[in-house]
Amino acid sequence: MTRILWVGCHKLLVKTELVALRDLGLEVYRPTYLSEIYDQSAILEADSNPSSLPLEIIQILDSTNFFYEPISEEVSEVINEYFDACIVTISPN
Repeated sequence: MTRILWVGCHKLLVKTELVALRDLGLEVYRPTYLSEIYDQSAILEADSNPSSLPLEIIQILDSTNFFYEPISEEVSEVINEYFDACIVTISPN
């Protein structure tokens, strides 16, 4: 199975793009928006989609702020090992 890291939180994209990827049969992990930067269009709730990732990997990802923060070396290694692709729908630039 192909596993995607989908770094996005936009209310519309979560309901359209994220759903479309899952409908294609992809396993998609969507991190929770943990940033302190207010975003009126962000879904702030955690994604309830089940994952085949090991629990310790989910815990690392769940505690990582993927939005407006640099990614640690540990998280970079997790992404490279456990994901086939990464889609970023928000950019700090």
